[in-house]
Amino acid sequence: MLLQSQSAWFLPWLAQQSAELCFGVGFFLVYSVTGVDFSAADILFALCLFCLAAFCLYAVFSHYILLRRMKKHTTAIINSVMDSEYTYPSDPCAHILRIIRT
Repeated sequence: MLLQSQSAWFLPWLAQQSAELCFGVGFFLVYSVTGVDFSAADILFALCLFCLAAFCLYAVFSHYILLRRMKKHTTAIINSVMDSEYTYPSDPCAHILRIIRT
């Protein structure tokens, strides 16, 4: 069965990318502590890549939150419209004339 909420499709991707980013930063730190010589350009390049990956994760997570909020508001609006007690008149012209006369 498919997930009913399409915004939930972001969650597995977010979890995977978050784990990859954390493991990537961890491996970079372990390699740098164990004595692997990185040049300043390598460190700057890795830092830029990690910042870009973190920004992309933040952007997708923000989009996920926005979709969830939109879905909640849409559901609330549809429910409020459907729950209203206004009924459409069977004869619109008679209804308009009644409004004009009063």
